[in-house]
Amino acid sequence: MDMALTRLHLRSLLLPCMPRLAAARAGPWARLLLTELNGVALHEEASDPATRDTAARLLNWISMGGLAVRMSPLAGWAPDFSVFRRGPDSVSVLLGSYAGDDASKLTGPLWGIHLGPTEARLASNRFERLWKTGHDVGPGLVKLLGGGGRVLGPSGARRHRRSNPVDTLPILG
Repeated sequence: MDMALTRLHLRSLLLPCMPRLAAARAGPWARLLLTELNGVALHEEASDPATRDTAARLLNWISMGGLAVRMSPLAGWAPDFSVFRRGPDSVSVLLGSYAGDDASKLTGPLWGIHLGPTEARLASNRFERLWKTGHDVGPGLVKLLGGGGRVLGPSGARRHRRSNPVDTLPILG
């Protein structure tokens, strides 16, 4: 699966536990491309008890190579989209608003559309072009979620390592 999202919100990210098949395969099971990544907001969201398990799963997915994450702040796309695959073939695309969008800040209606293989191939080609312009932020996310003052284990358990604030600029480089 390929996902092109404007920003990452842990509260709307639905990540199952890392499947054994995904962990055993060569290369990532999913790719996430972002336009915006706010390290301070993400760190605060990861510290929230309501999203701690999701943060731990995200950390696990990235650390085990199941999810590749890149950022392409200058590429720009609208609306967000996800391409779903069956083997090497693009079979469908979800285009439009996601649960993480803050409806109170939008002036128009929220909408989403599910399209078939023809449109999915077009969206897949667009994703590939965008992916090439992005830079890898996976290691920075691992540092931010796993090494930024708090360590999130697989159970979401938290322990303090240090009380220094997290400087996200060098981490997200």
